[in-house]
Amino acid sequence: MDLLVLNAITQELQSALIGAKIVGISQPTDLLLVLFLRKKGEVHRLLISANPSDPCIYLTSKGAESSSLSGFGKSLKHHIQGGQIAQIDKPALERVVHIDTSKRELDGSKASLRLVVEIMGRHSNVILVDVETGKILDSIKHVTASMTSYRRIAPGAVYVPPPQQEKLDPLTLMKEDFIHVLGTRPQEKPLWQHMLDTFKGFSPLAAKEVQEDPNPEVVWNSFKRIADALKSGPYEPAIITLSAGSGKKNKGARPDRSYLSPIRLTQFDPAQAQVQVFEGMSQAAGVYYAEILAGQQRETLRSSLLQLLSRHLAKNEKKRRHLEEELAQAEKAEEFKRLGELIIANLSRLKKGEVEAEVVDFYDPDQKKVRVKLDPQLTPYQVAQKYFNQYAKRKRSIPFVRGRLDSVMAETAYLKELQFFVEEATSPEELETLEKEVKKYGERERGKEEEREGKKEKKRGIKEPSSPRPFPPSPFRRFLSSEGFPIWVGRSSQENDLLTLKFAKPEDVWLHARGVAGSHVLILNRAHSESVPEKTLEEAAALAAYYSKGRGLGKVPVDYTLKKYVKKPKGSPPGLVTLIKHKTILVTPRKEI
Repeated sequence: MDLLVLNAITQELQSALIGAKIVGISQPTDLLLVLFLRKKGEVHRLLISANPSDPCIYLTSKGAESSSLSGFGKSLKHHIQGGQIAQIDKPALERVVHIDTSKRELDGSKASLRLVVEIMGRHSNVILVDVETGKILDSIKHVTASMTSYRRIAPGAVYVPPPQQEKLDPLTLMKEDFIHVLGTRPQEKPLWQHMLDTFKGFSPLAAKEVQEDPNPEVVWNSFKRIADALKSGPYEPAIITLSAGSGKKNKGARPDRSYLSPIRLTQFDPAQAQVQVFEGMSQAAGVYYAEILAGQQRETLRSSLLQLLSRHLAKNEKKRRHLEEELAQAEKAEEFKRLGELIIANLSRLKKGEVEAEVVDFYDPDQKKVRVKLDPQLTPYQVAQKYFNQYAKRKRSIPFVRGRLDSVMAETAYLKELQFFVEEATSPEELETLEKEVKKYGERERGKEEEREGKKEKKRGIKEPSSPRPFPPSPFRRFLSSEGFPIWVGRSSQENDLLTLKFAKPEDVWLHARGVAGSHVLILNRAHSESVPEKTLEEAAALAAYYSKGRGLGKVPVDYTLKKYVKKPKGSPPGLVTLIKHKTILVTPRKEI
């Protein structure tokens, strides 16, 4: 969001929000806020994003109030919710907006706080400042002294504005001075780059509006148009979308790129630029940033799910190592039996009070002597019984430990599959479905831990029947083979189960990339053909290879079999199945047929 757009937005905020009451605060992501404000019976929503890639601020018609708030959202709710917007302004030529609020405290005193919105790329921030003391109460991003030597942004620090640019002020520049500046441009330097490097407030888009011309008067007039717009407008909000191959006039512009602008742009070829005009700047910004913000929220959710899954996987890896060590110890049970029997064979020569004894090892072909540890507090017979008890205990534990280890390995495979599906999800709906699945796994694990720790009593009595889980409106990725066979591909572990256990028929062909996380794939053979054609099988296998973790391996082995040979082990995690018999085909992954 450049300075021209921010100026136009600020004018709208001043007109719409001064005097409005702050009635709610929502925080969809860590760096995204929505303030709900009421004025004369009308509710306005002010969206503020401090995301480094696309920071922005504008009035929006979207955004439901949420009860989920992080640290900064909670601070805002405590300090400014219930207050009024007293003033909105911005320093000239700075991408900073000041929103001053006033709120009556419980003791009757009046608190004047300022929300400073800094729209500055990776340095973007939203900072709450006490107007009277100038100190920071909180910020959406904290900047410590170790991160910058210029200013610290953290609770208790004095707010220091962003550093001033060492450039010329375009608002006060005279024509003669501008022509002099033109003369200082190096011959190889583009005019727009010279404007960008020389004048405050110019973005690359605005700088390219300064017309390259041999006549300095023409250049000055085009420069003056931008300088006047930086002062106060007038504004003509629009989104300009370029098509590919936009001609010489747009040289250097990227094809199929959209631009948000509050003024009419002359740098693009009208034949190649589609212009969408809006009544207000916020309306234009809402359309322009809608997909960008949706993408940011999608990536934020993806990142949080992957972090959560990584923690679950690390925990499972720790369990696996512990159980393998436990199993290795349990499998040494025969050693305890051997020691007990050696003591029994030598009872006549062993006495209570000895710490250890040297006995002949009749298990050894060479009958070598070995040293056996004893307990001086016990009789040799009691020591032998102790060894036998250790033997019996470890022997009994082996099936239990192996079962737990198998369970942990199955859960690890399930988590890796979930991880793969989260990485591959392309739509908000897919990610939201996966979020529910990840949360359900976490709740299940917490329940197991609470039961083990005795914090949760198992409910007794009649179990209420659970309502069947509704199917998604359009489950699975769906393809049609070149020979007319429908091919369905699962998009999550839950959908894998749904596809294999609910939708598949016995004669359908089931496929999955061998040994890696990925989608269950089904060739619908509802006509009960004796065998699915080889080409259809190869196409389905290529899809199974692509929608798996083995995608980057070149050639991928894919197992396939009839659905009637696919079984679900009792109690196994979603997506986990076993095959009674199968064949394997080697294919190159393909995203589409």
